[in-house]
Amino acid sequence: MARRAVGFGADAIGVVMGSRRPRDAKPEIAAKVVSAVNTTNPHADTVLVVNRVPAIEAAKIARDLGFNVLQLHGRHILLMISRRRG
Repeated sequence: MARRAVGFGADAIGVVMGSRRPRDAKPEIAAKVVSAVNTTNPHADTVLVVNRVPAIEAAKIARDLGFNVLQLHGRHILLMISRRRG
């Protein structure tokens, strides 16, 4: 599906992980999506969308799986930011 979407002109493909829901991708599947996108169009972005994952851990996962964009999602992100600023 990622190859097809990029082939039809999508400039970014996202994968959701870490929200503990049925639609979450397993790391093996996420890596396959990244590979499919990169071989179809290396200029397309691969976006890891995480929820309930600490930012540092999310960055490591994104790096290890080859994503080039990380989207932190959820209310807890605002709490982490405000605690660091406070």
